[in-house]
Amino acid sequence: MRPIYRLYIDESGDHTYGKKEKSPFIIRHGAKKEVIGTLDYYPQLEKDDKRYLSLTGCIFKLDYYREQFVPTFEAFKGDFFDPDEQVILHAKEIMQCRGAFHILRNIETAPRFNAGIIDLIANADYTIINVVIDKKNHIENYGSYAWHPYHYCLVNMLGRYCLFLKKRRARGDVIAESRGKTEDFELKKAYFNTYENGTRHQSSAFYHQYLTSKEIKIKPKEKNVAGLQLADILAHPLKKYTLLQKGLLQESDEGLFWLKIIGAVKPKLDCRASDGCIDGYGLVFIK
Repeated sequence: MRPIYRLYIDESGDHTYGKKEKSPFIIRHGAKKEVIGTLDYYPQLEKDDKRYLSLTGCIFKLDYYREQFVPTFEAFKGDFFDPDEQVILHAKEIMQCRGAFHILRNIETAPRFNAGIIDLIANADYTIINVVIDKKNHIENYGSYAWHPYHYCLVNMLGRYCLFLKKRRARGDVIAESRGKTEDFELKKAYFNTYENGTRHQSSAFYHQYLTSKEIKIKPKEKNVAGLQLADILAHPLKKYTLLQKGLLQESDEGLFWLKIIGAVKPKLDCRASDGCIDGYGLVFIK
């Protein structure tokens, strides 16, 4: 019987291009300038925090996930929070010490919590595929033919995920975090279209062979899905790490904890078996 895996997906960054404006297209005649038309312009994409979207996918063998990872994950939370309060690990709230995470303002609790997070990341058995898209470059190159950024990242991730499954003679499905009624509907269409029609790189038969479902599963944050919470915690650090690797950001100023997360997560990145290369495997960058 072929092993069954599941890919858990969350994102970091804005999944839109923002509001389109018109910019004058100018040519020079010596010292004179002449406006000969306009170009589409997306001012939001001039900011690095809006320019790049990242999808982080954590791949688990399903029996290990159910029998070992989830109990360990819940036991970790039980060390810090009331078990009757279903606390969801959310990176933004953790960093801002909001809600249930106000406990991290305590100088004794915070280091112990952070050490537990690093231990979870480092010791669990899973594989990561992280896809980052440069939205500014993509929309400028393709204009009205540009893909929806989230969907384009998803299609690239599905291709890598199926190759991962192929290497293991396995099959698997996909679950993503809900982003809203309209967004979820469009995401389901993008996944189904890839499954049914394939891409220019892979036929539909390729996806049928390795994916167990023609539909992507979508769950809201409050469903307490451990794999989605892990992806949420790793999404922002992995986006920054990918951009640093590409020379597109200055060294991060987020301190020692950020470096510890990256150190713990690097061995989990998917890689080429022959030489351990992660570029194009565990870290995929779309220009």
